[in-house]
Amino acid sequence: MLPKTIPARALLAAGALLAACSGVDTTLPPPTAAELADADYGPSPYDWEQKAREFLTSHYADQGVFQVKLREPRTAWYGARGGIGRMRDIRYGWAVGFRAFRLGFAALDSEVARGEVFFRDDAIDAIADQNGLVFVGR
Repeated sequence: MLPKTIPARALLAAGALLAACSGVDTTLPPPTAAELADADYGPSPYDWEQKAREFLTSHYADQGVFQVKLREPRTAWYGARGGIGRMRDIRYGWAVGFRAFRLGFAALDSEVARGEVFFRDDAIDAIADQNGLVFVGR
């Protein structure tokens, strides 16, 4: 006879086993204090507003984006970690928060995406939105 409830430890163990078998580790531990102390964010991006608007309008063109709202750049770290045995790829640069909208009738304006565009050495290096992080630069 099967138990009516499954113990939490059994569920956690099953989840860990499935994650290990998938070969992809989606968690990325933050940089250590020593890594942050040595971080080189590069120069503040020049003409960041125009570059971000052009990139985002092009990136979301298939979704009819016509308006992009941006926040001021701030220093940030971003990155990804791949499958088993792969090293994490942490990068340092400047993040510009964004919200992209499709415009319709005034009452029907809708947000298509929100996230951050990451600059490194005055160029867009990555974008993070509801679909995850994608490296687009070098």
